[in-house]
Amino acid sequence: MEPAPRASYPRPVVTTQEPRPAPVDRSAADAHIEPVAPVEPSVPDAGTAAAGTPLVDDPAAAALVAAAVHEAARLVRCDGAMGYLVDAATGELHFAHDAGITDDRRRAWVRGLRMPRGVGMFGRAVAERRVTQTTDYPADQAFVHHPDADRVVAEVGMRSMVVAPLVAGDTVLGAMGVFDGRPDAFDDADIALVRTLADHAATAIDNRLLIAQLAGSRSVGTRVIRHRLSRRTSAPAPTIDVSASCIETGQPRCPRGRSERPIP
Repeated sequence: MEPAPRASYPRPVVTTQEPRPAPVDRSAADAHIEPVAPVEPSVPDAGTAAAGTPLVDDPAAAALVAAAVHEAARLVRCDGAMGYLVDAATGELHFAHDAGITDDRRRAWVRGLRMPRGVGMFGRAVAERRVTQTTDYPADQAFVHHPDADRVVAEVGMRSMVVAPLVAGDTVLGAMGVFDGRPDAFDDADIALVRTLADHAATAIDNRLLIAQLAGSRSVGTRVIRHRLSRRTSAPAPTIDVSASCIETGQPRCPRGRSERPIP
């Protein structure tokens, strides 16, 4: 007797994919926040950067500062932010980027500022290598004022300011800070956020400088190796006389014109 055919049942379909939660609409909660224009930094390939390029002339370093400045203004929700880079040759702070200054005349004038180390809020942060804060910039006498910086503060209407240095190891690369037209506008959380963004920007700039230096060293090493190899290949190969060995071993004398053989 043949066995009865085994019944087949459809296998259950098991899925581990959970349903996606519905997106949260934050438009109403953030309606009162004035948006800061986003920045899309175009950072060139670090391998193509020329080693020894001054930091203040490096467009990639300026782009990294710009990204940090815009992010600080957006997250802290303040009137604006600025960033400076240190000129290693003179020690001065050169303006790198700003967010929040919309007037073309003021922006052009601010971007031409050069601040000595130790002067102003940014110069003080660089000289002391620490975060500095003022609750009322025009009235604060705890730091050395600069007439050009004071003019910017007055025209833009800055009152509160927090500035953090861009420190990488033993080197201070620059400084970035946020400002607002209200006195005492920043709390401890805002200060910690500015410090964190400055640390991230400094690390990114320092990594780029290191990669550029390594790329430059590698290119120099490659040229030296090529030069040495070219000298070796252009030198005449040493030769040995095999005619005597042919006689001593009793072998026929080497054919004429074959008495000298280059060493392989």
